[in-house]
Amino acid sequence: MRGYPPNAAHKNAVKNARLALPLAPDQPNKKFVEEVIKLEEGHDIN
Repeated sequence: MRGYPPNAAHKNAVKNARLALPLAPDQPNKKFVEEVIKLEEGHDIN
C-alpha cells in the first residue's frame, strides 16, 4: 500500500487502505492508513 501514492494510483491506495485500517497493529500505522484514506477527499499527504 505504501507504494501506491508516489505512483499516483490513488484509487488503488484508498481501496487497500480501507481494507488495511482494521488490521493496523498500532497507532502510528493506523494514522498512516487514515492519511491514505484522505486521498479520496482530494487531499495530498506528501
